[in-house]
Amino acid sequence: TGPWGTPESLNDGLVGDSFPPRVAVDGSGNATVVWRQDYWSLYVGGPINTGIAVSYAPAGRPWSDASPLFSGGLFSNALAIYDIAVDPYGNVALTWLLETRGLNPLGFRVSWYPMSRPGTGGGANWFPVVPALSIDRNGNVMVAYRDDSNPPRFTMAARHLPTGGSWGMPTTISPQTSAEPPPPSATTPKVAGDSDGNFTALWLETNVETLHGGVWANRYPAEGPWGNAVLISDGATEAFGPELVVDHLGNATAVWPERKVGDAADAPRDLYARRAKAGGVWGPPARVSNGESSAGGQQLIVDRDGNVTTVWIQLDGARWNIWANRYE
Repeated sequence: TGPWGTPESLNDGLVGDSFPPRVAVDGSGNATVVWRQDYWSLYVGGPINTGIAVSYAPAGRPWSDASPLFSGGLFSNALAIYDIAVDPYGNVALTWLLETRGLNPLGFRVSWYPMSRPGTGGGANWFPVVPALSIDRNGNVMVAYRDDSNPPRFTMAARHLPTGGSWGMPTTISPQTSAEPPPPSATTPKVAGDSDGNFTALWLETNVETLHGGVWANRYPAEGPWGNAVLISDGATEAFGPELVVDHLGNATAVWPERKVGDAADAPRDLYARRAKAGGVWGPPARVSNGESSAGGQQLIVDRDGNVTTVWIQLDGARWNIWANRYE
């Protein structure tokens, strides 16, 4: 009900610079903040150790003292935090970039932490490119990522079980095609889950010869395994980076820009959406922009009643404007 309270410093007692934070709040109002933290070198003239720090605030109570989740060292440093997700009980999954001196000099880590005990946890794994991240109400973490280890690029997914669990074997979820013609290249994966542990993944797949992109989707039911990938954009259009939301009942909504194949590179792009009811097939596409000029940069959010709001930028010929549409 307000008003705003008194500002609080969260990195008291730490030496070195702190960098822009990420915050997550669970269903009970408990908040977790993580940030990249520079720690002073262990010896004069040596490199600064870069780690990750955390502060935790139970609902209505003060913030905890900052503590390290990863403190860096002579052979490894945290370079950036990319994503954070929380389940209803305050367990947090975190995506961050790790630099190591030696094998795999740069790699992305996904770590799982029970934030009722700040500074504990684990479940870290190494990924070659930044993964998309989602966590269900039971603390199961799902990541979707692009596999660059053996081009062409496929979209992969891996699942981690909470508390004492481990990462499952990565699964290729984009369609495997023959080498003739060259198979497509998958990029920009997204993943989102519902409250029962069902996950939906979305990605853009580009034909390496025509450079035309299509939006593909796959679904992981709580009992597994992944299903068959389906093309949800129009095969006669060129699609671009999609966005995805899934509500707590498992209804998925995807929105992406597209234009007709053969149009000029500067031809207008319309925003299209498709929805899939929980466990069902994808419904027909619907245009969500007005079709009068080029649209893109869309963002999606869904509320607890399943209403979806999308916002985007759209060019009117002279300037870029902000537009919105809502599915109720």
